Amino acid sequence: MTGAELLEFIRKGSRGRFFCIEFVKRTTGELRPMLCRYGVRKYVTGVGMAFNPNEQNLVVVWDVKKKAYRMIPLEGVVRVKVRGEWQEVLR
Repeated sequence: MTGAELLEFIRKGSRGRFFCIEFVKRTTGELRPMLCRYGVRKYVTGVGMAFNPNEQNLVVVWDVKKKAYRMIPLEGVVRVKVRGEWQEVLR
């Protein structure tokens, strides 16, 4: 599954609902599970980001436990749980 296909799967599969994702962090290489939500617009200041996350192969989500926006590297995603079903991502 390519990065664009994975992003489309997350966007259409979650439809604004919560989903679980496991990915390998770029900085430390550790496996990071996350309960998150795609498409959250709360707490946006209107200033914008200094870069385009799509160009860096990142997807912006709302981390439920940390109550903050986080970025997930699409190339590091191991599996995604959307609507109760785990989807393994083969690389």
